Amino acid sequence: MVVIRGALYVLKDFQNANLSRVPLLAEDIGLTGQALEKNYEEHLYCSLKIEIENPEYGSVLSDSLTVHYGDVSQLRAVTYPNSQFDGWYLRERLISRDRNLNYEVLNGDILTAKFSKKETVLIE
Repeated sequence: MVVIRGALYVLKDFQNANLSRVPLLAEDIGLTGQALEKNYEEHLYCSLKIEIENPEYGSVLSDSLTVHYGDVSQLRAVTYPNSQFDGWYLRERLISRDRNLNYEVLNGDILTAKFSKKETVLIE
């Protein structure tokens, strides 16, 4: 794997081998033009950043926060005792109240998982 100006290039021999996981080394070896295109395949990756509002009330689990451009990252909000999940937000706009979210990663978005203390009502 080679990183050049933010793009990730994977050696075609590794890509074609269909290996489940290959320990690859990231380095800038200065390949350009035909030499790069002949031996490497470009992959675009995006990272998703998660911010947690009121982390004392909950946390977030994910399968991966860095995926191929356009792939889905699976997120799950986990509440702590006496707390509640208030929703997933993108730029202060509510996008879902479900604890489980499949989010298509395109632009390195920042999602906020909002939690709060569960209000209990005493009945007399």
